Parts: sequence; C-alpha cells; structure tokens
Amino acid sequence: MREAMQADVNKAISSVEANARPTRFLRKDQAAQDSAMASTSGDDGSAVVVQKPSRDTETTTTTAPVAAPDAYDYSEPESILPLLEKPGEGENPKFWDGIVSKKWQERLYALQTLTKLATAPKLSSGDYGDVSKALKQVITKDSNVACIAEAARAAAALAKGARKEWTRDARILLPGMLDKLKDKTAAVIAAIQDALSESVKYCFELAEIVDEVCAALAHKVPKVQIETLKWLERTFEYMTRSSLGSLHKVIVPPIVKCTSASNADARNGALQTLATCAKASGGMKSIEFLLMDIDAGKKSKIEELMSGAPKAGVLAPNPPSVQQSSMIGKVAPPASGSVERAMSVKPSDMTGTAKRQ
Repeated sequence: MREAMQADVNKAISSVEANARPTRFLRKDQAAQDSAMASTSGDDGSAVVVQKPSRDTETTTTTAPVAAPDAYDYSEPESILPLLEKPGEGENPKFWDGIVSKKWQERLYALQTLTKLATAPKLSSGDYGDVSKALKQVITKDSNVACIAEAARAAAALAKGARKEWTRDARILLPGMLDKLKDKTAAVIAAIQDALSESVKYCFELAEIVDEVCAALAHKVPKVQIETLKWLERTFEYMTRSSLGSLHKVIVPPIVKCTSASNADARNGALQTLATCAKASGGMKSIEFLLMDIDAGKKSKIEELMSGAPKAGVLAPNPPSVQQSSMIGKVAPPASGSVERAMSVKPSDMTGTAKRQ
C-alpha cells in the first residue's frame, strides 16, 4: 500500500466513532422512542428535545463500543522478503549479512530494518523459514539485550502482519521465547511478552501449544513461571468461554501446582491466573473439580480475587512458629553485666571521650 493510501486508511480508522448510536428504528422501536422523547420549541423558535423520565425507574441508555476496523482486512499484502536482499543505508550491510555480523550494532540495525518492514498492515505469503531461524538464533544465543529485545519486536510484528502465514515460524520461536522469560532485563521481558501475546492472538490457539506452556510452568527458574502465568492471565481474558472450557483439564492442573511453588510471586501469580480463568469460564464452579489439591484458604483467595480484590499481597506471610509466637511483644533481656557496666561509667570518663571525638 502506498504511503498516501495508508494515511487515508489511518485517517478513516481514527474518525470512527467509539460510541455509535442508532438514528433510525423499526416501527415497534420507534413508538417506544417517541414515547420517551418529547420535542418542544424554545423561545427563539429552536427545537428543544426533552427526555421524559420513567415513573418507576430511571432509564439509562448504554451502548456497546464499536470495534475499530482492522487495517489487515483493508490492506493489500506487501512482500518484504525481497527487500531484505537490498543493501542497508550508508555502510550497513544487507539484512542477511548484518544479522550474523560480529558487531552488535550491525545486528541491531538488521533487526530494526526487519521490524520496520514487518509493521506493514498485511504481509504477503512466503517462506519465512530463514527469517524465523535468524530470529531464534538471536533470541536464544545473542548476548546483547538490545538485539534480543529487537528480535522479539520483529517477531511480534511478523505475527500480526503475516498471521497464519507465520504460524509454523511462531511455533519454532515459542520454546526459546518462553525460556528467555528468565532474563532480568525489563525491555527484553516486555518485548517477549508482546510477541507471545501477538502469536497466540493471530497465529495459533492456546490448545495447540499446551505442551510448551506446561513445560514453562514447570521450569526450574521461578521467573519463567511468573512471566508465563502473566501471559496466560492476559490470554484467558479475551478467550471465549467454550474454547477456555475445553482446556481446563490440561491447563489448570499445572497452574494449580504453581500455587505450591517455593517462590511467593509464583504462588501469587498462580492464584491470580486461576481467578482470571474461573471468571472467564463463568464462575468458580467451572474449575472447582480441578482444585481438590488446594486448601480452603487459597480457594477463598481465588474467590476474593475474582471479586476484584487487589493483586498485591495475595498470600499472607507464613505464620510464625510456636517459639517465635511466644517472643512476640516481649523485649529480650539485656546481656549479663551490661547494665552494671553502663552504670559504672563516670561523668569524667564521658567528658574525656567527648574531647577525643
């Protein structure tokens, strides 16, 4: 799509009203509308519309927001694979040479070029196998966090632009991205989370990647478990009740195991994810038969989170031991002889100490 045409499409999308209201009605609806609205004339002859309040209850009109049109449906597919063969600007090499360069600046430039090309509204079909292999190499092996984050951004853009054409390649990148959730850099985590969300939204269903998800939930690094639970929670929020219900028996048990993890954030995240799953599935009863291994305290926390309780502090701290409980509210006695030594200090000694200081 030409730049001028893209500008027209973006302008049309931004002009769509978020809260559209009907202007014409059926006859049966028009009668109700006429009875609720009365038109009178003002002093200056202008029409003034007055709404008649209901005698019994106050009527409020609510309209569902209209979803903005997807640019993917109105765009011509663009082929970006031939553009990767062109040399870069200035002294930068072409994509295929830059992506394997020993200089991280050239690798980063190549990845930024790919991301820029992949942000087209719709990408044409093609063999993206070499592209996904290059991105996997960077995500799993590269030591530069800027390159890793940019590779994840490119993967997210390709998932949104190519969609089903990127399914096989998204599956290739999935295990490496889930394992990379252990990274300590916030930019890397944010980019990978976005790539995971775009992939499960446009490329494949959650049911197709259950094995990879279960492996991530059982990862030995707690941060992988925590970030995977965050991703699942966001995914559950926009899944339909029927599609989520079919996954209960395979996806809920590994989440339940995380409620007993050694890491507190992993336990809290598991409870929050279960609450989101139950809420999206129609209520606690939909998954209650899978919560047999959870004690009553954690079940009450899940119900509390379903009602909108804050996420922070989901689990209370472990109760103190019997010996610690006996010491609460008590002051430890001073060490033997400490009081006598303190009382035996003379004023002259204190003055000499002050002068030395």
